[in-house]
Amino acid sequence: MLDNLHITNLGVIADADIQFTAGLNVLSGETGAGKTLILTSIDLLCGGKANPDRVRQGAQGAEVAATYTVDPAGAVAAILADAGGELDEDALYLLRKVPVHGRSSAHAGGRSVPAGVLRNIGGAVVSVHGQSDQVRLQNPVVQRQILDNAGGNELVKTRTAYQEAFTNWKNAQKELSKWRAEADKREIEIEMLQRGLAEIDELDPHEGEDDDLRTRIEILTNAANLREDLGIAGGALAADSGALELIETAAAHLGKAAIYVGEMGELETQLRALAEQIREISESLRAYMEDFVGEREELERAHARLAAYREALRNKASSARELIEWASNARARLEQIGGGSEREEELHQQVTACETELKKCATALTQKRQKAAAALSQTATEELRKLAMPEAKLSVDITPAGVFKETGADEVSMTLRAHPLAKEVKLGEGASGGELSRIMLALELATAAPGPTLIFDEIDAGIGGETAGAIGQRLAALAQNRQIIVVTHLAQVAAWAQNHLVVTKEKATASVKKVEGENRITEIARLLSGRTDSKSARKHATELIEAANMRQ
Repeated sequence: MLDNLHITNLGVIADADIQFTAGLNVLSGETGAGKTLILTSIDLLCGGKANPDRVRQGAQGAEVAATYTVDPAGAVAAILADAGGELDEDALYLLRKVPVHGRSSAHAGGRSVPAGVLRNIGGAVVSVHGQSDQVRLQNPVVQRQILDNAGGNELVKTRTAYQEAFTNWKNAQKELSKWRAEADKREIEIEMLQRGLAEIDELDPHEGEDDDLRTRIEILTNAANLREDLGIAGGALAADSGALELIETAAAHLGKAAIYVGEMGELETQLRALAEQIREISESLRAYMEDFVGEREELERAHARLAAYREALRNKASSARELIEWASNARARLEQIGGGSEREEELHQQVTACETELKKCATALTQKRQKAAAALSQTATEELRKLAMPEAKLSVDITPAGVFKETGADEVSMTLRAHPLAKEVKLGEGASGGELSRIMLALELATAAPGPTLIFDEIDAGIGGETAGAIGQRLAALAQNRQIIVVTHLAQVAAWAQNHLVVTKEKATASVKKVEGENRITEIARLLSGRTDSKSARKHATELIEAANMRQ
């Protein structure tokens, strides 16, 4: 519910603080007084376009703020939380600033937010109906939305199930079409994958083998130099007069000397140990040199193996490990695309299954809509009779669309028969503006339930007399379940208000004030006759207010 609206420097409004209440709120005033600016303010707080031309002349910027009472566990609170804002208990604070120069700014729940967040919040807290809605009401899409809303949660759930089935069906069709369209491309891919796998299977790669081959090739390539160096080293150790022989000779003489000098025995032992180490080193060098026997053949084999790796790696990988991974992925891909006609039949069966489910959901949705259409037709027709269209009949018709659409397999249309002898016509073809205004109100009444604040902007244009009184009465009835704000020039409507606000303008400044008692009688009299001092008008105004009070 909209509790408060504060406007600063917007058009002819320098500063206005407007208090709204539950029930029926009426805004009246002379043409051009500034009533439209109040709706402009609400539109700004709903994320509407910020036009600097609307800023009051001489001011640096305009500012609009509002306080709403909302459900702390409802959709609005969730939208606000996602944007980083917070409620103050159940109070929602919105703010929009429009500078003369620069970009506008928006705040919700104490947090700066994009205008898009205000649009999301506004769609949940306010619903505006104006004369443009008379055109919208002629749109079959809008008519279907009205019907679906009238069907309540059960219809909404059924429609959601249909939409999910429709999405699944369309996706299955796309998969099948894509499979068929890419048959040639798929055959080329299969051939490429099979050829690559055959090459890899023949190679039989092992992780790290390519690195090992490079290392071995480097060693074998330098085998001649290695043999020479190892031969010289081995000769220096074990050849005649080599290190081993000299050390063993020295040890033997130290052994003889130890007979006379005991300490020489320890030196002999150390030399014998050193001789053993040299012998082991010599054997290791001999064994390593034997490893080069046939190195030319081994080098050729290593080069051939590495060349095979390079061929297999081309356009696939950069190492043996990546090549093994490529083969694994290729086998998985072949399994995915290799089914041929079997895969196509599987996809075709999926389409059939999805279509079967879609038909089931479409039938359920049509049945729900038919039930809701019958109820809406009856209730709206009854409301039209209370709105001075006693012989009118509103029909909501459901016809097969012939195809599955995202919204269902049927078409929704609304027709009006003004009286029993009149021709039944579509709303967009025969109904007048005044009739469309009443039809719009009748549809709101027929689906009356707690919801966002409803704003009616002069939907009573072109209507007067008894019909105007009927509209006022039905607006008051609608206001029993939700907050209603009405901009009107009709006394018969204004008389039903629980909260009557008047917009007046002196020179270039407008103000908004609540009227009660004699002041309200004065305003109703002005609406009736254009004069505030007419005794007959004041008497009639008093009668209208008293009659409305008695019938509420």
